[in-house]
Order: sequence, then C-alpha cells, then structure tokens
Amino acid sequence: MNKKKIYTIVAVLILAVGGAGATWLAKSEKSNGLAGSVKHFAGKLISQAAPQASEIALRLPIVSPEELALTAQTYVRPQPHTPMPIQTLYFYSDGKAASAADSGGFYREIFGKTADGRLMVQDFYQDTKLPQTSVLILKNGSDGRNFTTGELDGRNIWFGKDGSLHSVADYANGAIQGAQVFYRDKQLVGAVMDKKMLVFHDDGKILAVVENDSDDQSVVKTTLFRADGSALVQSRMRGEEQVLSAAAWRNDGSQIRSRGDLEHAMQESLPLGKRADTVLRLMHE
Repeated sequence: MNKKKIYTIVAVLILAVGGAGATWLAKSEKSNGLAGSVKHFAGKLISQAAPQASEIALRLPIVSPEELALTAQTYVRPQPHTPMPIQTLYFYSDGKAASAADSGGFYREIFGKTADGRLMVQDFYQDTKLPQTSVLILKNGSDGRNFTTGELDGRNIWFGKDGSLHSVADYANGAIQGAQVFYRDKQLVGAVMDKKMLVFHDDGKILAVVENDSDDQSVVKTTLFRADGSALVQSRMRGEEQVLSAAAWRNDGSQIRSRGDLEHAMQESLPLGKRADTVLRLMHE
C-alpha cells in the first residue's frame, strides 16, 4: 500500500516541520547562529500556560511481542477462508494504477475472502517482492483496487523497505481505532492520533506533538516536552520560516523570557528537535 496515500496528516504537517527540526531549532546550527535564532524567537514570545505531556490521552493499539518481532521476511500469510485465483494489481510509486509492474512501485495480490465475504489482500514492494503489509482485510463492498485506509477493516501491519516493522493500526469498517503507531528497531517512536503527530522518548513518554492550529489549519503548532513530561518550547508556524508566536518554560512551568534562559532552552531543545525530525521522516517513509 502506498504510504503517501496512508499518511495524509503526516504529509501535510511535515512540510512545516520536517526539514527544519522543530521550527527554529535547526536554525541555531546554521549560519545565523544561536544568538540570531534566540533574538528571532524572543521577538515572538507570548504569555501562555505550560502544557503537560500527561494531559494528552493516548489511545495506542496493544502490539504483542510476537507482532513486534515480525519482519517482512518472516511474516507468514494466513490462509483465506475462501481461496480465490490470485489477482495482481500494479501501482506506480505515487499510488496511481499501472498497467504492468513498475520499478519503485507496488503491487497488490487479491487472493481470498474471510468467512463473512470480505476481501483479503496483501501489498508488496515491486523491486524486492517483500511484503509492504500484512494481510489486509477490506470492508464489505470493496473491490480491492482502492488503496485508501477508508477501505480497511481489522488490524493492519506495515513493513519498511528493508523488511523491518514500520507501523501498526486498527480499523473498523474504514475508521481508524485510536492511533497508528510507528516503530524503529522494535521500539515505539511515533504515532498519528486525532490529527496529531506524536514523537516519543525512549521510555515511551511524549517528546513532541505536532498539529494544525485549531483556529487556522494553515498554521502548524509544535510542542517539545522534556523527559519528565514538562513542556520546554512551543511554536506556531506558517510555512517553514514564518514563526507567528512562541513560548518556552522551565521544568516548574514558569515562563522563560530572559535572553540567557532562552539560549539555555534552545540548547536543551537541540537533541529533542533532532529526534523529532528523524522520527517524522521515518513516519513519512
């Protein structure tokens, strides 16, 4: 299945944060220097209460140890209740239908039905022939040619091009149930939930939240959290360069305003921004 079709939210939001870390974070390592970035950031500061990572309710699918250990190379396709002659559909890398196999593209095998008549399909990378997905169950009435998540029913597992576990999500009659969760080396690193992108620390606590502003969908709000759950910085951006507003906080929730404290906050943010950027790119693959 073409991930460009799956991760619509990610594709929209990553335009604003993917190439620049978390707003101004990457700028501090460019020619402008840290001082220039702090000055730019300071000029956008607003008064705002510090959010807490603990306030964000997580609805993550439960992934078993056996599922975490799956790879495209070890995955065994279950047998359908009603086998069908395999029908192969080809797609270009952008998800558009192709008349024949295309390098860099994908193909789907429609091979059977469940006991209640739903189609069973599986998607593969064209170049390696490795599975891109586990078996996907489609909702009643689907014809198998629609690659959108609105056709999915049940648990779905996606694999990366190297065969490693990429993400897991549960669907019911085309509607996602909770979050789609993302993994790297069997470790939870990110999620898409309620139109938010979440990045996690190594211990599974929230590191970053990226979302469209509720008042203006063209504005992206990014919040970074320390390992203890306290908010570090937040920015609202339009595009990759236009910072509309910003805020920074100490561990105790008090707002940071002095130039020296802002420099410290930005230094503290650099590794968090780098991790967030790496995970966002992984989620978009």
